[in-house]
Amino acid sequence: MNRNWQQQLIIILSTVIHLATPWYYHCIPGIVPDSAILSDSCSLKDIVVRSDIDAQNVYFPPTNINFFQSNFSSFSPTLGRRLPEEAERVNFYNCVVPKFAIPTKLRSLGLFFSNVVTVFTNYLTENAMEELVVVGAKITSMRFVEVFSNLRYLRIEGNPIQIVNMETFRNLTKLELVHLSGNRIYFFEPVTKHLELPKLVELNLRRNFLVQFDSSLWYSPNLSVLKLHTNFLKSLNVDELHRSFPNLGEVTLGSNLWNCQRLNVIMGSMLIRNISTYVPDAKMGCHSYSHVDYLSLSGLDAISKTKLLVDRLDEASSGYYAELSNTTLLEELQSRSNILGVKIKRMNDTVQRVHSIYGDLKLWMQKRSETHRISDK
Repeated sequence: MNRNWQQQLIIILSTVIHLATPWYYHCIPGIVPDSAILSDSCSLKDIVVRSDIDAQNVYFPPTNINFFQSNFSSFSPTLGRRLPEEAERVNFYNCVVPKFAIPTKLRSLGLFFSNVVTVFTNYLTENAMEELVVVGAKITSMRFVEVFSNLRYLRIEGNPIQIVNMETFRNLTKLELVHLSGNRIYFFEPVTKHLELPKLVELNLRRNFLVQFDSSLWYSPNLSVLKLHTNFLKSLNVDELHRSFPNLGEVTLGSNLWNCQRLNVIMGSMLIRNISTYVPDAKMGCHSYSHVDYLSLSGLDAISKTKLLVDRLDEASSGYYAELSNTTLLEELQSRSNILGVKIKRMNDTVQRVHSIYGDLKLWMQKRSETHRISDK
C-alpha cells in the first residue's frame, strides 16, 4: 500500500471514529451567581452543534439545562430528542440559534438574547409548555404559541413584532400572565368573537407603538393589572374597559399622547370604578413624548407621520399654554414649537420634491419610450 492510500485510509477511519463517538457534556459550576431561575439545573457553556449529524451523537446530563454562549446551526427536532426525559426546563443565554424547534415535552423554555429568527412547533402532538420566554430575539410573529394549550406564563419582549392576531390566544385559556413589552406592536388584528382568557391576571403592553387599545376584543374577568404606558395612545374607552375587565384594579397610562383634559376625564372615570391609575414619567401629569420616537412609528408613511406629529404638536402646545402662566416659559415653549414646526415643514417640502421628481422622471421615460417606438417604425 503506497503512502497516499495510507493517508486517505487514516482520514476515513478518523471520520468514522469521530461520528461514532458520543459527546458527553458535563455541568460546569460557577458560571453565574446562584439564582432561583438557574437552581436545580446544569450549566453548559460554549457548546457547538453544527448539524443533525452532530446532534445524533450528543448526550446531555439528565437534568434541567442552561446553555450559555453556545452555537447551534439550528435547534432541530433531532437535537430536541437528545434532551433527557428529566429536562423539563431549558434556557438559552446569549447563544446563536437562528432556528428553533420547540420540543413537545418541555414545560419551560427561555430564549434570552439568542438570535432566534424562526420558531417551529409541533401541531400534531400535545405540547407540555407552561412557561415560555423569548427576550431580545428577532421573531416577527408569535402565532407559534397557539399550540400551547397548557401555557400559563407568556413573555415575548424586545422583538420586532408589529401585528398580533387575536386568534393566537384562542386556545390559551390557562394563561395567567402575558408580557409583550418592548416590541413594535401597533395593531391587534381583531376576531369575529371576543377573546376569553378567564385566568389572565396581568397584561403588559408597555413600550409598544399602540395608537389605540380596543378592550372590546378581550374578556378577562380576573384581570387586575393592565400596563399601557409608553405607547402612542390618545384616548381610552373606560366603559368598555370595565366591561371587558370587571375586576381591573390598576392601569398604567404614562408616556402616551394624552391631552391633559382627556386624561383627567379618563382618570376620573376609573376612580369612580375603583381603578387606580399610575402615570409614570408623564411631564406635567399629561404627556411625555419624543418626536423622534413618534416619527419611527411603523405602519405609517412619511406624510401620515408628519400630519400626526403636527396634530400632536398643536394639541400639546394648546395644553401647555392653558396651564402655564409664566411669560418666560411661554416664550421658550413658543420658540421650541416654532423650531419644530420649521423642521416639519422642511420634511413635508422634501416629500413633495421627491413626488415631483418621480413624476418628472416617469413623464420623461414615457416620452423616451414613444420616441423609440416612432424611430422603430
